[in-house]
Amino acid sequence: MEIREIEILLQAFNATDLTRMAYSKDGISLVLERQSEQLVAVERPINLHPQLTPQAAAVNESLPVAAVTPAAAFTAPAPAPAAAPASSPADLIKAPLVGVFYAAPAPDAAPFVTIGQVVKKGQTLCIVEAMKVMNEIQAEWDGVVEQILAKPEDIVEYGQPLFSIRRNG
Repeated sequence: MEIREIEILLQAFNATDLTRMAYSKDGISLVLERQSEQLVAVERPINLHPQLTPQAAAVNESLPVAAVTPAAAFTAPAPAPAAAPASSPADLIKAPLVGVFYAAPAPDAAPFVTIGQVVKKGQTLCIVEAMKVMNEIQAEWDGVVEQILAKPEDIVEYGQPLFSIRRNG
């Protein structure tokens, strides 16, 4: 992964409302994460490549530093009531990023989940592809799939509901 590629990724990430982005290439993974809206100043970037030539090191030192925000702006989801009534509405699993929705691991494979299927927390529900990176979207709680709200190969937006899952409770 080249420094220029990282710069481009940082610029693209900063131009969006995404809170997390993962990118992998040639066995190297990079995760960019935004914690909140407050900026934290960093005096100078850490040199991740100490073996660089002086010219490359000068470029590395002049790179923009990504803004990091504290976790205080995020609130944890409210815990589910101990015994939710049977008539409670299902909860939504939303797209954490913009990308292409895939309901199955391959075009000729069975979908990850179907309507009426019982799912467990952490179970893969679908894949959202962004920048050639396949991001598995997982169930955030145990429940039953009531609706699949996106179609295979739809472009989904950040925050768009993908699944309606009734919590087991």
